[in-house]
Amino acid sequence: MSMFEDAQASVLGAFSQTSWTDLGISTYPSNFAPGGETSEYIRVSVVLSGQGVNKNSVSGVLLVDVFTASGDGPKRPNQIADLLDSLLKGKTFGNVQVSANSSLGMGEIDKDNPNLFHTRYSVNLNYFGVD
Repeated sequence: MSMFEDAQASVLGAFSQTSWTDLGISTYPSNFAPGGETSEYIRVSVVLSGQGVNKNSVSGVLLVDVFTASGDGPKRPNQIADLLDSLLKGKTFGNVQVSANSSLGMGEIDKDNPNLFHTRYSVNLNYFGVD
C-alpha cells in the first residue's frame, strides 16, 4: 500500500471504533459528497505535506470538515471538536501519529447547503515508514 493510501486508511480506521460510531455522527472520506445530507456529519482529509521528525517520516495535517445545523450557534461544532480531540489527539493509528495540539477554525454557512454550518477542525500528524 502506498504512503498516501496507508495514511488515509489508518486515520479512517480511527473513525470505525465503537467509541466514535456510537456517537452517530456520519463520517465520510475526502472527495465524497453525501447526497442530500441535512443533519450533522464530518468529512475527513489527510494531507501529507512536509518534512517529518526524521528521514523516515513525513509531516502533515488531518483536516476534518464539520457540518452542523445552521442557525444554532457555535455550541455543537465545539462539542464535536472536543469529541474529535478525545478520539485523535496524541494517539497513534498504524503509521500515523497525531499531535496533541488541535484547532477549530471560524465557521460559515455552507455554500452548497445553507441549512448546514461548516467549520474546520485540524490537527497535525506525522506519518512514519517512508522508504
